[in-house]
Amino acid sequence: MPKTELAESENSFALPSGFFVNSWRQARACRHFFEIMLARVPKFFRNFYFLITLAFLVWMFFFDANDFITQFQTSRKLSALEEERDYYLEKIAEVQKDRKELLSNPELLEKFAREKYLMKKPTEDLYIIVEKDEK
Repeated sequence: MPKTELAESENSFALPSGFFVNSWRQARACRHFFEIMLARVPKFFRNFYFLITLAFLVWMFFFDANDFITQFQTSRKLSALEEERDYYLEKIAEVQKDRKELLSNPELLEKFAREKYLMKKPTEDLYIIVEKDEK
């Protein structure tokens, strides 16, 4: 193909007849449709401040790093950790009370050592009786 024919074929792109007229009519019909739909929406919902507030709330509830779901999960985790803390504080108080009783009473300390840690006096023999499980 000669060079001139190639250049002419590239530049000879022709739009279908009535292309701009049809596009213009379609654009006008589309615009008319949106005007009718916009007229159905109450004026309050078309208010700029309402739309900005709505966009802000949607952003804060769903897309922000501290969104509603994350806040809810963090709140549940915090309450679970507070319950766990209260449980351990009660256990600490109970252990401190037992420790104070054991250190203040030598007989109770001896009884605790014999039962819990199987300690014995040098002159004693220790026998451990284990009950069988009947199944």
